Amino acid sequence: MHALQKPAIDAYMIGSHWEGLPSMSPFGLKLATWLRMAEVPHRLLIEDNPMKGPKRKSPWIVENGMAMGDSHLIIRHLEASGYAGIDAHLTPEQRGMALHFSRSLENHLHQAVEHGLFVDDNGWKASVAHFSMIPQPIRFFVLPLIRRDTRKANYTRGIGRHSLEEMQTLVAEDVAAAAAMLGDKPFLFGDRPCTADAVAYGFFAVMLWAPFDWFGRDAVARHDNLVAYCERIRARYWAETVALSAA
Repeated sequence: MHALQKPAIDAYMIGSHWEGLPSMSPFGLKLATWLRMAEVPHRLLIEDNPMKGPKRKSPWIVENGMAMGDSHLIIRHLEASGYAGIDAHLTPEQRGMALHFSRSLENHLHQAVEHGLFVDDNGWKASVAHFSMIPQPIRFFVLPLIRRDTRKANYTRGIGRHSLEEMQTLVAEDVAAAAAMLGDKPFLFGDRPCTADAVAYGFFAVMLWAPFDWFGRDAVARHDNLVAYCERIRARYWAETVALSAA
């Protein structure tokens, strides 16, 4: 059954107070972009409290009354359920490369993005507005705990043990590898997007357009092909955010 004949699903993601970005979450932006790339009928709903999700994290979907979390598992579930996927044109070798590429962003680069958003002083100042769902009387106590827990988690996972200069180097290497992989192609594997492109856009768009100065933005901005890639995907799948940015 073609995707357009399937009933619409409800997709929940953290929103954004940042012009031109529908979500501050790379994973939420990944899922929402994939839904548009795959032409899956859906209603995109903003929910800034990830604790409401079935895995107590964002994003998640509700399909036929059943909730499901984790962007990767959601995408694979929708493909298996008969919604159109976007990876059919990939060879087995390309599928393997795409999966490893996506894992590197989601499990390595992700740590640095969290640092930039919630630990770095500039990022934290720009991110606190996204916690407006926390009642004002307790926000004063909760926000420092959120920042502390992020710092602790990044230390446990490893990247928080590095100096700022070492972290900058690691991020620059990740981004440069992605730029080399993209080359002069419209998408990572040619003229058609795949799931890995939704992953890449989720991360690089947030890094590039979050409204504060940090080394993640610098790492993406120095690669003209990645900047053009983000602009191309935004224009094709998020035309309304382009209009907002131009207003």
